[in-house]
Amino acid sequence: MAGLSWTNKLRLGWAACRIGLARVHTMIMGAPPKKNRYCAKLLVLGLEAAGKTHMLQACKGDTREVMPTQGTNIQDMILVGEKFELQMNLWEIGGSEKIRAHWWRYTEGVHGLVWVVDPSADWEASLAALKTFMETGGRAVSSLPVLLLLNPRDLGVPCDLERFSTDLAELLPPGRQQLVISPGRLNIELFQWFASVLVPEAAAPGEEDATA
Repeated sequence: MAGLSWTNKLRLGWAACRIGLARVHTMIMGAPPKKNRYCAKLLVLGLEAAGKTHMLQACKGDTREVMPTQGTNIQDMILVGEKFELQMNLWEIGGSEKIRAHWWRYTEGVHGLVWVVDPSADWEASLAALKTFMETGGRAVSSLPVLLLLNPRDLGVPCDLERFSTDLAELLPPGRQQLVISPGRLNIELFQWFASVLVPEAAAPGEEDATA
């Protein structure tokens, strides 16, 4: 410590004291329990201008105007639960007609699908695009849990959740895990449902047997 000023010596001494106190606390109270960590690849799809990019940016606290994605936009987010951490790799793929023909190329290793819809736009066209994706995706998407996220650009347009839920259920195979939401706020909690589906520690009591 030769050559150090008294201020730096005090800082080093205080840092050593804090480390020592932390070790004593751990010896007395025990180390905090480690959380199980999981990773999930989620595809974020929908027609062009459905609001996919805006939704992902808003979930990270960025509400600036963004340009529609022309290729891929990969975002990492982490959901932290009481007993787990879920790292989500969200793969947003552009929704233009030209790019939709290649959606199936991104299905390898995927764990869930986020389908973004603007309720004020053409729901039938969005439903048809989802059906085509399910048909061309093969086994990789045959049992994916599907989160249908209604993201209206025009907040004055009412969202008929029952209608969207019914149409989605008629399209997907029986027993497919699905959820339709119309969130009031865009934040990372939108993806909490995937934790309940994919992470054993996040499942409600009795839910693990029902979804196995």
